[in-house]
Amino acid sequence: MKKGLLCGGLAILLSGAFAYRLFSGWQTMRAGEIELRVARTVTRNGGRISATQADAFIAELERAQVMNPVDVSIPIARGSLFFITGRPGPAVAAYEEALAIEPRSEIYRNLGRAYQALGDLRTARPILRTAIELDHKLAPLLRPELHRIDAELERDAAERQERRERREERKRTKKPPA
Repeated sequence: MKKGLLCGGLAILLSGAFAYRLFSGWQTMRAGEIELRVARTVTRNGGRISATQADAFIAELERAQVMNPVDVSIPIARGSLFFITGRPGPAVAAYEEALAIEPRSEIYRNLGRAYQALGDLRTARPILRTAIELDHKLAPLLRPELHRIDAELERDAAERQERRERREERKRTKKPPA
């Protein structure tokens, strides 16, 4: 009797594990299917996607994320959709969510570019450097961007210094009231 219960219990446990893997695999497949449909849509439209289409795909990806919260490809795909439709703020949030699941060089690269699009170069620079540290193959791609960022930050610093000096000069040359 105990042997029959044990075998029956094991069968139920194994069928549950199989069902979980099947369901989990289906959700991963679902996310991959959504990403494939996004890629097809972008390709068909000459590299573009409308905000309405992107929002529909983002909603699907958010539903898939609820069912499979550890699939890092889902927030990456959401971030990319936000980014290509000109919404770097939500893209940053999606890429940071992806980093919390699994740090990858591609996520750091995308996150750095999103911060760059927001104009936050001081934040973008170390993030892009981290992407290169994680994957040296990205260096030829990202080093020119880092040089542009460095040049722009130096230009901004020089402009700030020049404004400060002009302000101080005006204060010194200002005549006191008689």
